[in-house]
Amino acid sequence: IYSKDLYILSEISAASVQIIPEYHYDPQGFMRNFTIKDLNEQSDKLSNDSKIADFAAEFNIKYNLEPEMISGSGAYKLKEIKTSQHIILELKEDWWGNKLEAEHMKAYPEQVIYKIISDKNSAILALKSNELDVLSRMLPENFQELKDEPEIVKRFNLTSPDQFTYVYIGFNCKNPKLDLLTRKAIGHVTNRERIIDLTFGGLATEVNSPISPLKAHCHKGLTDMNFDLVKAKELLAESGWADSDGDGILDKEIEGKRVPLSLAFKYPSSSSSAKNIGLLIQEEAERVGIEFKLVAREWTVMLEETKKRDFDMFFAGWSAAPIPDDLKQIWHTSSDTYDGSNRVGFGTEATDKIIDEIRVTLDETKRNELYQTIQEEIHKEYPYIFLFAPKNCIAVSKRFENTNTYSLRPGYFPMRFKLKESVAKRANKNTAEEKKEEKTETH
Repeated sequence: IYSKDLYILSEISAASVQIIPEYHYDPQGFMRNFTIKDLNEQSDKLSNDSKIADFAAEFNIKYNLEPEMISGSGAYKLKEIKTSQHIILELKEDWWGNKLEAEHMKAYPEQVIYKIISDKNSAILALKSNELDVLSRMLPENFQELKDEPEIVKRFNLTSPDQFTYVYIGFNCKNPKLDLLTRKAIGHVTNRERIIDLTFGGLATEVNSPISPLKAHCHKGLTDMNFDLVKAKELLAESGWADSDGDGILDKEIEGKRVPLSLAFKYPSSSSSAKNIGLLIQEEAERVGIEFKLVAREWTVMLEETKKRDFDMFFAGWSAAPIPDDLKQIWHTSSDTYDGSNRVGFGTEATDKIIDEIRVTLDETKRNELYQTIQEEIHKEYPYIFLFAPKNCIAVSKRFENTNTYSLRPGYFPMRFKLKESVAKRANKNTAEEKKEEKTETH
């Protein structure tokens, strides 16, 4: 695969392309007539080709969600899908990875059942009643409760690896009420340590930049935005905020009008943790004269409002991967559009230049220096309150070995799970006894 342009993620992107079997999806080899370049550069011309249209129509009709019509190159084949209930995978009879010396290619479970349980409390009950072997992304309070139950600790390994994700509060930096000094003051009002303790039971790691602390190029020196109400008051006063009418809410003149420091904090209505975080910030904000109003929104509604820049502050999160960070999507001014992800309005020509340079710098040492610089620039402008990276709370049955948990989602690798020898022997013994009973009954 050849990349047209120099780009730090070209090799990683090429290596992550999923391979699917031609003999199954294109037995006549029709797509061998086209390159990716053809599809990219001649799409208008090719879309009018009747042969291509016929192939596409047949493909889309034929290869639906029927198990026999779905085939991959991995160790498992799809056995059954039941909407909102489960997905069942079955080990292929002649999985080629089991023939290799490389242990990481071997697949052990003969069957993997993914149960779909939409309610988190129901999932906990299923775990307790032995209906599940694995449960990840538990609520911290549920995880802590499980750790206090001797029977659960006896049957499950409970781990909480870090994740390549973080949650934040975004500012509308183009709102005249939210100048730099005011944004930083609200940062000092935010008690992240208390938030982590009370809303996540300590199962999270403070973050100070968009780069995961798990990565070597994360700037470890950005630590000066700690909880400090005295500093917050100083910054608000420096910005010109004062309680001129004695109502307990700061105000100042903006564009010829006296306006109160009243801010709406929008958060997804489905997120209890976001609401609790908002309440904790609200409590501290009132002490320095900020009216901090919580506004719950259904997720799609909130997303639309952030696209329209209809917000003062909003709660959200980003997920990443253990690869170099391309910051253009979120932090470049070209992404400050309706459909772009730079909804807070961060960036200048200078910061754009750093981001663009990162994208084409293959030398890791030089690239890491640029990462340090852009993190410092983001920190200076304070467009986000970087809150924390939540840990992934996982329970895995002790029936298995090879059950290491990881930072990468979903946090475990079921293909590697291997039934412990003692458990396997007991299962084989029970099977033998059942067959003996069946034989006796037949006779």
